[in-house]
Amino acid sequence: MHFADLALRGGSDERPRAGATQRQMRWHVNRLIPSMLECQTPIVASVSGWVVGLGMDLALAADFVVAADDARFWAPFTGS
Repeated sequence: MHFADLALRGGSDERPRAGATQRQMRWHVNRLIPSMLECQTPIVASVSGWVVGLGMDLALAADFVVAADDARFWAPFTGS
C-alpha cells in the first residue's frame, strides 16, 4: 500500500458507490490538499483502477499524474 492508497478492498472492477472513498478518508482530508498545493516539492500521483471523488481530487492536486492503462476517473458529484 502506498502513502495515500485509497483502493477499496476487494479488487472488484465494478464502479464504486458514490461517497465510499470519502467515508474511508474522513479524518485529516481537509488539511491534505491545501498542504499538497503549498508543498515546494513536486508531487507525483500514481493511479490505477478506479479514481473516484477524493482520489480524483488528490490526483488533480498533484503536480504530475501517472495513470495506468486500467485507470478510470469518475467524479460522482457531476452526475455522470
